Amino acid sequence: QRLKDQTAEAQSRGIFGAPSFITEDGELFWGDDRLEQALAWAARSKEK
Repeated sequence: QRLKDQTAEAQSRGIFGAPSFITEDGELFWGDDRLEQALAWAARSKEK
């Protein structure tokens, strides 16, 4: 049941693949080629 619940939540957020990262303001980073961008976003967010 947990997997079904998490899958439904991911679909409701627009996630369609892995890896996916959603920021607290709703920005979606999807794919291995976006990992560096997601990490840069997290670093900037931490500085605030």
